[in-house]
Amino acid sequence: MESSVLSSIYFLQRDALYDSKKVFELKFEPPSGMPKSNMRLEKRDGIKIQDIRDREAQYSFDRNGFSILRANFGMPAKAYYEEYLLRQRYFPKLAHAVKEHLSASQVRIFD
Repeated sequence: MESSVLSSIYFLQRDALYDSKKVFELKFEPPSGMPKSNMRLEKRDGIKIQDIRDREAQYSFDRNGFSILRANFGMPAKAYYEEYLLRQRYFPKLAHAVKEHLSASQVRIFD
């Protein structure tokens, strides 16, 4: 049974600016006079979001722009709140899993 909801999503506006400039958004307060972002977003209402559970294999990065990676890293839920454990255990396992899943030559985990 297909399950879905309607929602609003913000998309990057089409703008000639992006033909010559890369999109950016700073996660820190920039120096005076420098913008924090050059993104121009537009809201689209009525976007249908489907539940794809149990249909993950139908989607691929090449065809859909995303893919689903199911991974169990054997960490207790509380460990995901500990930065040290994330950096020492989770991030290396995640990077390896993503690298294998996408047949990538390199994967970097960063904030």
